[in-house]
Amino acid sequence: MTSSKLATNALKDPKLLEQIVDRVYHLIREDLQRQQERVGNYGTFRR
Repeated sequence: MTSSKLATNALKDPKLLEQIVDRVYHLIREDLQRQQERVGNYGTFRR
């Protein structure tokens, strides 16, 4: 399924849209958490 077709279907189906939004939200949170861990660990082993 193409992304445009998925987007069209999601706009018509509130439950599908909610699932997509939840998944994107969780992916962004995980990414931010990993970035913060990397920044927090930066310099820890550099001496």
